[in-house]
Amino acid sequence: MLALFKIQQLKNDAAFDGWIYSILNNVWLGYLRKSRPTEDIDQVVVADSASPEHEILMQQVDFLVRSAMSGLPNAQRQVVSLIDLDGLSYSEVAEILQLPIGTVMSRLNRARKALGSSIIKNRKLQKGLSSSMQTTSDNSDVDKFVAKKLRVVK
Repeated sequence: MLALFKIQQLKNDAAFDGWIYSILNNVWLGYLRKSRPTEDIDQVVVADSASPEHEILMQQVDFLVRSAMSGLPNAQRQVVSLIDLDGLSYSEVAEILQLPIGTVMSRLNRARKALGSSIIKNRKLQKGLSSSMQTTSDNSDVDKFVAKKLRVVK
């Protein structure tokens, strides 16, 4: 509704996506400041026909990435989410967040480095804790899968 009331502020119709995203981003940040979410929608399990081994592997990777993302500062998390998850370009993110493109690039670089080191650190901890429960081949399969996913993000 806010966007409809403020539509006269849109100067360039081609910039509608960035303009509406900025409004959504600001409203969402305001909501986060005022209240905490009551249910984590990311914990909802969706039925799939994948094998149990694949499911466990995906859960491990998901846990590693989520814990690494949660450790990032909000500014870096926003940039990573917009570029790597939403597929926006650097210039679009710079416009949406009202930042210079160099700042977007440096935040993304720092965030990716922090994600990589956090995932590696957590993986080493996980290996140490579960070494008595898993075989070496299981660990190497997880390592290969995580490395493949990290290459895709880069």
